Amino acid sequence: MIYHFGLTGFPLVYSLSPTIHQAAFRSTGLAGDYKLFPLNSGESFERLLLLLRQGDLHGLNVTIPHKQTVSQFVDRLSPTAHMSGAVNTIFMNQDQMVGENTDVVGFLTDLHEKIGSNIENRNALILGAGGAARAVVVGLLSVGWKVSITARKAEQAQKLLTDLSPWAREGYLNAVEYQAERISDEIGNFGLLVNASSGGMYPKVFDDPLPSAVPIPEGLVLYDLVYNPIATALIQRFRRAGNAAHNGVGMLIEQGARSFELWTGVHVNRQAIWDAVEKQ
Repeated sequence: MIYHFGLTGFPLVYSLSPTIHQAAFRSTGLAGDYKLFPLNSGESFERLLLLLRQGDLHGLNVTIPHKQTVSQFVDRLSPTAHMSGAVNTIFMNQDQMVGENTDVVGFLTDLHEKIGSNIENRNALILGAGGAARAVVVGLLSVGWKVSITARKAEQAQKLLTDLSPWAREGYLNAVEYQAERISDEIGNFGLLVNASSGGMYPKVFDDPLPSAVPIPEGLVLYDLVYNPIATALIQRFRRAGNAAHNGVGMLIEQGARSFELWTGVHVNRQAIWDAVEKQ
C-alpha cells in the first residue's frame, strides 16, 4: 500500500512536518508521501476532506489557524479532541471521519522527557489561548497541575477558561490579566511557564510574548512551543537569567509520530525523526 498524508493550515512554508513524516516512512519501511495543503480559510476544507473520505488521502494534520474550526467538518471527536476543543489529526475509522488531538500527549511526553519530576511547584502559567494552548491546558490538568491562562486577547482567554472549567477541579484553572503589573504580581507563584502563543515565531523572531517588565523568578522553567527559531527571544531571555528553557521541537516530533502511528498502526522510531529534524 502507498500512503498519502498531508498537512493543512496557513502558513505552511516553514513547516517541519514533511521532514518528520518522510523520516517516519524511511524508518518504518512503508511507502508514501506527505503533502502540504495551505488553506487560509475554511472554505476549501470540505473539498480537502472529500479526498480523505474517498480514500485519496489516508490521514491529515491540521495546524494554525484551523485547529478549532475543523471540528465542525468531522463526524466524531476523540475524547481528547472533544475536551480540548481542538483537532490536529484526522483519520477515517471505517466510514466515520475522526478528529484527534495528538498535541496533548505530544506535549506531556516531551515535557516529562525535559523536566521529569524535577519541578516541585506544579503551578503553570500559559501564554496564549488558541488551539495549542488548549492542548497544553488539558494535558497539564489531566496530570494534576494547577493552570493559569494569560493572553493578549482577553476574550479568547475567557472563552478558554469557560470551555475548560467543566474539566478542571475547583481552583485548578484560573486566568491572569495580560498586563505587566498583574503578571509580575503572580509570576512568583509558578514553577512552569509555557508559551503556547505564536510570539517569537519566524519571521517575527524579536517578538517576546511575556511583557519585558515582568521579572524572571529564580527556578521558573520555560517550555516554549515555538520551534522556529530554535532559541526564541523568550528562551534567550530565560537563559540569560540562568533559568532552564526548552523549545517545542520534541513536542512537534512526538505529536507527528503519534499521528503517523494512528494512520498506519506501525510504531515509529523517534530517534530517526530527531536525526532528520536536526539535519534539517
